[in-house]
Amino acid sequence: MLPLVLALSLLLMLAAAPARAFTNLTELQDTLFIGYDRLARPYAAENKTVIQCQYKLNKFNGLDPLAGTFEMDLYLRLQWVDPRLVFNTSILDGEAFHVDPSLAWTPDIYFYNEAAEMKTLDYSFKLKAGGLGLTHLCAIEQHFIMTMAADLDLALFPFDTQNLELQLVSYAFDNSTLLLEWFSTGAVYPDPMSDPTAPLKSDIWTIQDIANVSGSLTEISGQTDYSFLAVSIEAKRIPAYYITRYIVPIFVLALASSAQYWIDPAAVSTRIGAGVTLLLAVVSFMFILSTDLPKVSYNTSMDKFVLTCFFFIFFGLIEFALVHWISGDNEIGEAEKEADGSILVAPKNWFPLFLDSSLRFIQPVAVLATTILCFVDLSPGGIAGLSVAFVLVSLFVSAWVYYDVRKLGVKVVTTAD
Repeated sequence: MLPLVLALSLLLMLAAAPARAFTNLTELQDTLFIGYDRLARPYAAENKTVIQCQYKLNKFNGLDPLAGTFEMDLYLRLQWVDPRLVFNTSILDGEAFHVDPSLAWTPDIYFYNEAAEMKTLDYSFKLKAGGLGLTHLCAIEQHFIMTMAADLDLALFPFDTQNLELQLVSYAFDNSTLLLEWFSTGAVYPDPMSDPTAPLKSDIWTIQDIANVSGSLTEISGQTDYSFLAVSIEAKRIPAYYITRYIVPIFVLALASSAQYWIDPAAVSTRIGAGVTLLLAVVSFMFILSTDLPKVSYNTSMDKFVLTCFFFIFFGLIEFALVHWISGDNEIGEAEKEADGSILVAPKNWFPLFLDSSLRFIQPVAVLATTILCFVDLSPGGIAGLSVAFVLVSLFVSAWVYYDVRKLGVKVVTTAD
């Protein structure tokens, strides 16, 4: 019934539309807005004003973890019907009529999660042909850069995925007077200059999904509902920069720390020098990395990884101090005569040799396991399985070293008959 009423109204307006021939568009604009009330919304007495929305995300400029914001370059189109602005379109030759926006009614629509004033790159207000040879469609087209607030979760940085939203709402008019809806032809702004299926441009982010949401936003008091549109964006960070510049080098340093246990404990200066060099190297990486890490109040996966690698390297120095202290000066233990007359002399204390020999194999496995735990979001079952595997490997290596350690540390003394 409503479309029929609108069609009849437009036919009547066509009959009443200015019949005179305008010599230019300025004259048309001056005549069109005579007696026009820019403070009154269209259909104020009869019905809701329906605002159709369309957008195009041009570029995702990244996140600011400290401020909890993200920046987006986008186009936005708003379109509605204003029956007061009807005239014959013959003067336009099929083109849209650009009008001074200060003369007409425009919807008070803004981004609900806007964190800073938008930077407008382009703005236009147009009257467009709406059928029946009449112009009555009003359209605002904007190109701007927005800084939006977001609830960021950087616990898995740099392998994190962020859920971001662009929230469009009007607080000047509630649901009973103004309705926001997506274009019937699609919410995404058609751009003939680019491929509509092309992914959103970004240097370090991959846009995995974009969803268009519509609904109502309830006022805090719970008394009034406002029409609401949102664009939900799922963005996944591309971690290649952090992998090649930080994760791989620090991981290699942590693995290299297990080489300390292959150095003879008697070579005190060599072993201490190797440990201190590795420690200074990882500390240098920590200082450089601090400029690229997000400044948040909790530890990210990268923080945990770097601290864990630092611990493994520092543990090598502590372990050597313990080994050197336990070994003491007396290396000769009990002697045992074999059947061939040889004498097997075991070390006085086999524990230092056992500790060094075990850590040669256990620490690389521990470095790999903790790296997986830091960067892979495992389920409780996955964490339990990885822990059990590490314990089994450690027990196997310890048992093998325990039974072989006497051979590794034995001195053979041959005697004449």
